[in-house]
Amino acid sequence: MASAKQEQPKSLTRPQHERLYRIFKMLSEGDYPNCNDFADELETTRRTVLRDLDYMRDRWHVPVEFDRTRNGYYLTRPVEHLPMIEISESDLVLLFVAERVASQYGSELGRRLHNSFARLASVLGDSVHTTWRDLESLLSFRTTGVGKTELDAFETLQKAIKKQSVVSFRYQGAKDPQARTRTVHPYHLGLVNSQWYLFAWDPSREAMRTFSLARLRGPRTTGKTFKPDSAISVPALLAESLGVAYKPKSGEAIRIRFAPDLAKVIAERVWHPSQKVRKVVGGSIEMSLEVADTKELRNWIMSWGPRAEVLAPATLRETIAVLARDTAALYSAPGRKATSKS
Repeated sequence: MASAKQEQPKSLTRPQHERLYRIFKMLSEGDYPNCNDFADELETTRRTVLRDLDYMRDRWHVPVEFDRTRNGYYLTRPVEHLPMIEISESDLVLLFVAERVASQYGSELGRRLHNSFARLASVLGDSVHTTWRDLESLLSFRTTGVGKTELDAFETLQKAIKKQSVVSFRYQGAKDPQARTRTVHPYHLGLVNSQWYLFAWDPSREAMRTFSLARLRGPRTTGKTFKPDSAISVPALLAESLGVAYKPKSGEAIRIRFAPDLAKVIAERVWHPSQKVRKVVGGSIEMSLEVADTKELRNWIMSWGPRAEVLAPATLRETIAVLARDTAALYSAPGRKATSKS
């Protein structure tokens, strides 16, 4: 056998994952290679080879043994592939949770996500004992109002963000009578309250704009690129919002009192990163938070009906009062009768 190479300079050594793959390939060929064979092939030392073999055996549970008669290493049973990712059963459960949550947002996107995660689980070999099918019978997820997302649009936009490419598409806002062509600089894709959104700089308006992917059609790159403004951070903007509505200013201090029967429901969930909750006399609770734009907050407050009362600021309190009066007037108008179909 050829002699092993001397220690390589650190800058010339192969990455461990590359060495492990080459060792595994040589083992799979069944020629009983020994340490000198590995060291010559990998241009490394016997000591490194022995450490790699121990790693494969102890960490990845690869069934490799040394045959003294043949003076070489071999696999005691067939192995189809290396478990190139170390993962525990708890890690797999978390991956499953992520896949299930993400797969709800767009039928084709969800199918691709499911297949990708399933392939990942399948290559883990014997390192885990919980299968994807086992988890499907143990855990489930459900949400309502999920936005429809086209996979092609999602992929086009995420690639454009990565390559800093200008994109153009047809878009019809919630109040627009018809779709219009928009050309923007895409910055960020976000999943907010069951909907995918594109956050982009609109040069024609000289401002950041938000686009629902469910209303966005035919996105394409224009062939032009842009340089992102480092001062714009979408996650930072959203940190002071309750949804996707945001303003480039500091959040406004909000205080809301909730009825006793809602105390546990409100307190046990994180509705906003800035929220603080305290108990008050009588079993009610008060929530304080800072929100830059109150448009989505108003809808959230109204969803709790008379069991949520705005204490501050006065402008928001008056806005909610007007909405409540308008709602009451709608239901008390003469001549209006509820209809039902059986």
